[in-house]
Amino acid sequence: MSDMRNIALIVVYFGNLPSSFPAWLISCSYNQQIDWLVFTDSKIDQFELPPNVVVRHITLQRFCEAVSEELGFTVRFRQAYKTIDFKPLYWILLKGERKRYDFWGYCDLDMIFGDLRAHVSAPLLDSYDKIFSCGHLTLYRNCEHANQMYRNAPPSLNWRNILSSEKAFGFDEHCGVNAIWQFNNGRVFQDESMIADIDPHLAGFELQQWKLNKKRQVFFFDSGKLLQGFFAGNEWVTREYMYIHFQKRSLPFPCFAHPVKSFYITPRGFIQREPGIVPSMQSVQTLSSVPENATNKFAEFNYRIRKLVRSAKRHVTSTSAKNK
Repeated sequence: MSDMRNIALIVVYFGNLPSSFPAWLISCSYNQQIDWLVFTDSKIDQFELPPNVVVRHITLQRFCEAVSEELGFTVRFRQAYKTIDFKPLYWILLKGERKRYDFWGYCDLDMIFGDLRAHVSAPLLDSYDKIFSCGHLTLYRNCEHANQMYRNAPPSLNWRNILSSEKAFGFDEHCGVNAIWQFNNGRVFQDESMIADIDPHLAGFELQQWKLNKKRQVFFFDSGKLLQGFFAGNEWVTREYMYIHFQKRSLPFPCFAHPVKSFYITPRGFIQREPGIVPSMQSVQTLSSVPENATNKFAEFNYRIRKLVRSAKRHVTSTSAKNK
């Protein structure tokens, strides 16, 4: 235990909590060495919280006030989605608890965690000040250098205008803090192959990294691990991920009669799974299917073509650069 670092993950969420929230809590409960702090205006009385998840009530107005105090200028916005631009400042919500943590970070609720500590090791934490580059989960070293990095933007990136605007810019990702850390040669680790990031443009569950997709695949949570299962010929194979991110989807979580340790994560929602049981090929096909009326085949076909064209262009550009 001596090589562990204390980590806090912060969520800010206004409005009704998503239907997948009970499954999110289950996945948190298997990561006892990480604390989650959920700031929300939603009622949480109906949920059974694990010891490492703390929910605190906050209004949108109070959040704006807290951010304004840190920035030194007034911030006002009405759309809750704008909070994504302030994720790099979430450390201010730790207040008196800040000294407890070596690292803090932010994450979303449209995701299910696997074994985070298996992927975020002590040597990794020792070597980098910013870990990962996605808004759905990023960690920062809890120090002034990392916490104030958002202010050290290149001349082409006006962070004050971004944060004072009511428009959401995605400052928590590539057009914001990622560019700032790159500009300052910060110690950043990013490896998105650890993430089962589901493509939001498709009704079925397909990874954004298309090369990792399999013809017959299903994703499932099993006693603290997040896995992709598929058949290689007649052999059942699994690949472990740090977490699955199913952005822009509302997945129903049924009320099971007893505590659930394993469940499938499918386009239709969460389905209880018997641990240790290998599904049949037919079962995998059924689990991964989507309702007929949920698929816009024409739009998905166009999207796939555009993505293939972009990929081909990047390949040509990369090849040309290597040959120069």
